[in-house]
Amino acid sequence: MGFTIVHTADFHLDRNFSFLPDEKSYRRRKDLLNAFQQVVDFTLENKPDVLLISGDIFDKVLPRNPPRVYFTENMRKIRDNGTKIFMIGGNHDVPKGIKEGVMPIETLEAAGIAKVFKGHDHENIGYKTITKGHEKLNIHGISYNPFFPSDKFINPQLNIKDGLNILMMHGALQGITPIDADYEEDNPIDSSAISKLNLDYVALGHYHNFGKREYDGTLACYSGSTERITFNEENDDKCFLYVDIDNSGVNFEKINLNNRPIETLNLLIDDSVVDIDKRISDILFKNSNNELMLRLKLKGRVNFEKYKTLHKSSLYNDFMNYYFWVSILDELELSHYEDLLDLEKIEDDPIKVYKAHMNEIIGKLEGEERDKYKKALDVGVSILSQYKEE
Repeated sequence: MGFTIVHTADFHLDRNFSFLPDEKSYRRRKDLLNAFQQVVDFTLENKPDVLLISGDIFDKVLPRNPPRVYFTENMRKIRDNGTKIFMIGGNHDVPKGIKEGVMPIETLEAAGIAKVFKGHDHENIGYKTITKGHEKLNIHGISYNPFFPSDKFINPQLNIKDGLNILMMHGALQGITPIDADYEEDNPIDSSAISKLNLDYVALGHYHNFGKREYDGTLACYSGSTERITFNEENDDKCFLYVDIDNSGVNFEKINLNNRPIETLNLLIDDSVVDIDKRISDILFKNSNNELMLRLKLKGRVNFEKYKTLHKSSLYNDFMNYYFWVSILDELELSHYEDLLDLEKIEDDPIKVYKAHMNEIIGKLEGEERDKYKKALDVGVSILSQYKEE
């Protein structure tokens, strides 16, 4: 008979896309909800025994009310449709201090809609057993530990029960490679410890790409995020997993999702290009798509006089309505750049030079990194102004 399971994670609902204008930021948050809704619709239609959500349901500990209500309403529909729901908190869900208090998903357990494994003590992992006929499925779960050091490995401890056994975790399992290498530092999980637990399935969250690792009798899987969040994920086909588990083993199917297209193009620019702006315009016009998020990277080496003919701001204004969002990243190298650094040849005011240099860097950045450099620009200008006055 066995059990059927939908395994998913990393919805990141209510994410702040701060690099976008307000209307586009709102639409990107709708993209997250649309991907989540595809999981909901599949679950309602196929009526699996269990829905496992392995963390990062929301993108922050204090999400706004509209996505919280939307999520709760859909979880209630799934619960009322006969599917039992289990959740853990991810690094975006779990409070890192007493100010936030509890995870936002804990309201669903308080309302009797889902089982939420709240603790993050790896030596005291909670579990709940469900039955189907004479068969038992034991679901063990533990939320992300925000206080665990990144230079040590988590060694989870649990007592395997009679029947089938699943473990839900949110972290970095050794042996599976994430799209973003930084993720490997968050709650690193000892794969040798997992292999000794004699589990049937490990339902993982945190990595935004699908990944699996098989042990002797144990299958561990990342379902991946349900929507492309960054350009690191542009070539990643998003999915969630439909799992069949019984005494003979575990099988799964990847259920692909429809997501907003994201693409990076590399454009070679050198001194043979007569008009840089026209070359960029031709490429942007050729690839125009109102639904596409496009990142155009300028590569190559040009002399300074030709470089001064590049007008990124004007190009952006000309093409902002041809795309959902477009970014032009200047990664060009300047020939004879050493001459430009000769201080005796710099006639401009030092503050102007500093602003130009920092604005060039800022133009290549996005999100929080861009905000950090903007603050650094303001601080630097303030300091230079003080010395200038002296």
